[in-house]
Amino acid sequence: MSMRLSCVALLVLFSGCAQVAQQTTVDQLRLELAQIQNSLDDAGTQATALFAEQSLNTEDLSTQLASLNETVSRLDDTVSTSCPEKAERVVVQRCDPVNTTSVVVATEGKMVLGELERVWVDPPGLQMIARIDTGASSSSLHADNITPFERDGDDWVRFNINNSDKESVTIEQPVTKYVRVFQQADKSGSRRPVVELRLVLGDVRDTFSFTLADRSHLEQDMILGRNFLTDMALVDVSKQYVQPPFKPVAVTVEARIEFDARGGAAQVYLTLPPDQQGFAMVSEATASSGWGFAIEGDQIQRRAHWTQRAPQGRQVLFYKLDLAVSDADTWELPPPEPSGTIIWDEPYQTAVSHVLDTILPITADPHTMALQLIKTITRQPPDQNVSLLTSAYAGADLLQRVLQTAGINARAVQVLELEDGRRRQSLADYLQVWDGQQWRLYDPAVGEVTKSTELLLWQTGTPGVLEVLGGTNSRVSFSMISQSRSSLLLAQEQADDLALSLYNLPIAEQSMFKLIMLLPVGAFVVVLLRVLIGIRTSGTFMPVLIALAFLQTELIPGLTSFIIVVGIGLSIRSYLSTLNLLLVARIATLVVLVIAIISLFSIVSYRLGLIQGLTITFFPMIILAWTIERMSITWEEEGPKEVLLQGGGSLFVAVLAFLLMDMAVIEHLAFNFPELHLVLLGFILLAGRYTGYRLLELKRFSAPFELKRRGILGMNRRNISYISRYNNRRQFPLVDNKLKTKLVAEEAGLAVPKLIDIVATQHEVESVERNLKGLDSFVVKPAQGSGGKGILVVVGQEDGQYRKASGDLISLAAVKRHLTNTLSGLHSLGGRNDVAILETLVRVDPVFSSFSHEGVPDIRLIVFQGIPVMGMLRLATRASDGKANLHQGAIGVGLDIATGRGIQAVLHNKLVTHHPDTGADLSTLTVPNWPALLRLAAECYEVTELGYLGCDIVIDRDRGPLILELNARPGLSIQLANNSGLLPRLQHVEATNTKKMRIADRLQFAIENFKHDDTWETLPAF
Repeated sequence: MSMRLSCVALLVLFSGCAQVAQQTTVDQLRLELAQIQNSLDDAGTQATALFAEQSLNTEDLSTQLASLNETVSRLDDTVSTSCPEKAERVVVQRCDPVNTTSVVVATEGKMVLGELERVWVDPPGLQMIARIDTGASSSSLHADNITPFERDGDDWVRFNINNSDKESVTIEQPVTKYVRVFQQADKSGSRRPVVELRLVLGDVRDTFSFTLADRSHLEQDMILGRNFLTDMALVDVSKQYVQPPFKPVAVTVEARIEFDARGGAAQVYLTLPPDQQGFAMVSEATASSGWGFAIEGDQIQRRAHWTQRAPQGRQVLFYKLDLAVSDADTWELPPPEPSGTIIWDEPYQTAVSHVLDTILPITADPHTMALQLIKTITRQPPDQNVSLLTSAYAGADLLQRVLQTAGINARAVQVLELEDGRRRQSLADYLQVWDGQQWRLYDPAVGEVTKSTELLLWQTGTPGVLEVLGGTNSRVSFSMISQSRSSLLLAQEQADDLALSLYNLPIAEQSMFKLIMLLPVGAFVVVLLRVLIGIRTSGTFMPVLIALAFLQTELIPGLTSFIIVVGIGLSIRSYLSTLNLLLVARIATLVVLVIAIISLFSIVSYRLGLIQGLTITFFPMIILAWTIERMSITWEEEGPKEVLLQGGGSLFVAVLAFLLMDMAVIEHLAFNFPELHLVLLGFILLAGRYTGYRLLELKRFSAPFELKRRGILGMNRRNISYISRYNNRRQFPLVDNKLKTKLVAEEAGLAVPKLIDIVATQHEVESVERNLKGLDSFVVKPAQGSGGKGILVVVGQEDGQYRKASGDLISLAAVKRHLTNTLSGLHSLGGRNDVAILETLVRVDPVFSSFSHEGVPDIRLIVFQGIPVMGMLRLATRASDGKANLHQGAIGVGLDIATGRGIQAVLHNKLVTHHPDTGADLSTLTVPNWPALLRLAAECYEVTELGYLGCDIVIDRDRGPLILELNARPGLSIQLANNSGLLPRLQHVEATNTKKMRIADRLQFAIENFKHDDTWETLPAF
């Protein structure tokens, strides 16, 4: 005010100075100045009054605005009650202030949320669907049965909430405050509690306040308001569920207590884990029929207590604990009272003093003291003082005593190492050291533990974990399993005693089923690769077992270990062949040797610091032994190439199965949703009905994309459309067993090779030389063999040894070993016990003498519904060891079904014109006595009643055509040799009514419809 008066006075003075003509006295000036001062005072008073009036008006406007806000709130609640759908739409519109066109782009590091999001709420540990409401200042939660109460003088509230599946759970939480909300029907308002709950949404993991209210009239139970969104997230109402749902890891630990009861009153005490950071207990239960159970103690140290009046015999008790792995802060254990003086006897006192004198100068606090002490005690080689101490004290106990001697608060504890799927595990001794603020955990062998979420602190303040009164031979073991499932659902399933769930099993069995449930996945991979690709493996489902082992060993260490063990085993197996052992003894020997190899491999790996090499023990020993045995036999009979094909195929399938079975999502779905195996079963059934070509079948043809047009029959279609449809399974034993085939054929008057002997027992093996005496040549066959496996062709003797068709010499002992393997089922279908057939060697007809090497050529005829539809002559080579099987290196010559004349020849799926060993021109070949062969094949249909049949016939120079064997699953290489597909011929027969045809009519039908007119030189190749 004085400043303004001074300014006015100066203006007046200056204005007065401008009037030169008029003179003013000093009194007049003072009078005018006083008048101006009065005027200014009046104006100031008026301004002050006006300002006060405006302040009152402002307060009135604020009051009116608050009243209007309350009115709007009541109207909003009224609309929500009377018209829920409209209320929801109104709320969604209130999200419009967020710029939805730019929110996703201009996030500035903030999290983007949709209109609806999945939120993890802890407690109680469940998932809910929340609506994001930018128009609400606070967050609210629907709750039922809201019951306030006091606990230790503080306000608490008990209420029920629902998860996303509308399942209810009860929660108790402290009340942070109460708020009053006005409704139109209740002018006094309702008093609502506010609680704090921990939320997980996207990257946000924090505690937020929620007002509890009855929101049953609304679709979503949770509203997240601006107290959640501020400086944290932006909202795009055009989207929903932008953030991925949180999947907590739940760990279920089961303690298994076993002991022998004496018959009197018994009590069992089990120390339980205390509350600790990183884990939140969800539920606990016990399975102990006939026992009383109670939990005693406080949260620092609890104990489970079982009681029974007079138990008898072996007792087994279970305690199960469900934990949620959490990063929330939990109640911290307080430091214990300082322990008393540690008393050491000599010479240990002197040794401790020397150790402390060594490490004290290089440490600064309890933490560094503990690290240096562990380093000193574990140093190799240890000094004399450490050696003396470790001879009397072990591990954590020694560390605790030495640290306490130095005045450091330390204690030995027992922890459970949490590893998914572990069974029958014991507690491990660790060390805890108080650094003044918190307990720090140390592994006595390594040092400080930094990743404590894999360790559960179990025992801290009791002298032991298990105490049994009235029993002997007690022990406790622990099993565990981790699951990505809602902790609430786990608790609910375990509360339901009638639930048929894998989660009702003991944890050890759950861990086992976790692997078992992956077997169908591996089987599915095998089905796909064998049916669709055509990969050959050593054993049908052996790759699945190898894949299971890889799950325990990891892929690279497992592959390396498998190859090393099998490689060494094959070398040793080659030596065992010279000992002429029986098969069972040979397998048992291999089992022992495999164990020795694995033991040595583990020791060497450990000494070299390759800890992963120790996991080789997870490989099944028996499977490894059988694999080595089968590969060795395959090597001897079919060569190293076939071993590499089958072994490589097995490992390839095993690796693919492992990669699929090792996926976390596959493991989760297979175990938690076993009904999905029905879906997998459906796909397996679909694959089982696949009649298309296998991928590897295509490589056998030079024009693979022409196969369908040219009518090539694939393996899958053969199995489904013809073998399964036209061959009665009850007739299979008749043709699968060559001995039965021979007997039935002789009974029907069909000619077969002469039988020398039947070897059915090991005693007969030892005396077989009597029957072979005087024989220069003979053939040994497994009665139930297939694919030429197990056939031994002897063509002469030389220097007291037998000469095979390949020219190799073998001893009588080798023949006996071959017979022993045959009896053991090594060459038979399905590995069943078998008998060996000794036959005379068929004398080659002079017509074929220049076309075949040593072995006897045979004619394969495919007979369908009694009609020969395709023929092939198979010629042995040196590479096939006198056998006439094409996959073993024999030549296939296609035959004209009308004349028996050669059409073309193939060797290893490639066209040839001359025999590789004899040099004979194969284009001049014609099978003699062809009509008799066709009739013999047609008669085989009458004997076996198999609609799709392979007849193998040989021509003896003295006896003429002979039935060698019959096959209910003949191969398909005959199509390559004939440069023609089987499918059109089979379909032509199917379209013709052949049931009433006589044999002569069927043969005439075959000659007229399937004769070949092309010459050898002009045939186009596949």
